[in-house]
Order: sequence, then structure tokens, then C-alpha cells
Amino acid sequence: MPRKSIEEKFWPKVDTSGGLDACWLWTAATAGSGYGNVGNHNGRTVYAHRVSYELHVGAIPAGHFVMHSCDNPPCVNPAHLSVGLPKDNTRDMVNKGRSFGRLRGVTHCKRGHEFTPENTLWKPRTTRKGQRLCRTCNVEYHREYQQAKKRRRSVAA
Repeated sequence: MPRKSIEEKFWPKVDTSGGLDACWLWTAATAGSGYGNVGNHNGRTVYAHRVSYELHVGAIPAGHFVMHSCDNPPCVNPAHLSVGLPKDNTRDMVNKGRSFGRLRGVTHCKRGHEFTPENTLWKPRTTRKGQRLCRTCNVEYHREYQQAKKRRRSVAA
């Protein structure tokens, strides 16, 4: 018996009864986080929303996430999916109030500056994931650092 393609495994497990604009719900196995799981030919389990994105849009670049605009983990509607870097996913999560732990509900930095899109600096992936900084404080810190560096040079000379 020939193996089923990933597409043949995928479609029988999708409920599209809500129409093109509604969430297409994954009706089979899900991970603890609610994302759908589907087996591929390598004996691995992959997320259903990633399979949907690849079937409808194309390959997912290495290191990128498939993000939901609907914030509904079992949704596999490609119209609700987009690709982004981990920092984009974290930014989306925080902006929509879905973050947990230290970022939940934090709207201002420790010096009182509001975390607006213009005043928020996201650290690159080389540091802790999801780290955001206040741009105003960051500018002030670097200004003070450069001034201290100049003072040290003048004292040493």
C-alpha cells in the first residue's frame, strides 16, 4: 500500500465549515499548547499550521515561526498565518497581551517610560529571547557610558 502524502493526511483533519474567512480548525491530535500535530514521512510529528503554510504559501525560512493573526492555535487557515522571526512572534504576543511571566502586564520601563512601538527596542536572538528594552533608557545609558569612557581617558592621559 503506498504511503499517503502529507496533503492526503492533512485535509481530512481540517474543519473548513466556517468559510474562507473563519478559522479552519484542526480536528485531530494536538500538542499540549493546542497546536495541531500531523505525522510526516520521516516519522516525525510537525505542527499542522506549519504544514498548512507550506502547502498554501511556500517554504518556511530556517529559524522562522509561523504566527497566527487570529491567536487560535488549532487554526490552519493560511489567511490567518504569516512568517516571522522569534522576536516578531514575541512582539506580537506582548502587544496582544498574551505574554506570560515577567512581560505580562508590563506597560512601562522601570524608569516610567511607556513601552510604545516607537519606544521599544527588541534585543536580537543572540541574547535572551523576548527581551525588550526602553529606547529612551537605552539612549541615556549609552550616552552616560560614552561620557564615562571619555572621563577615564582624560584621567589616564
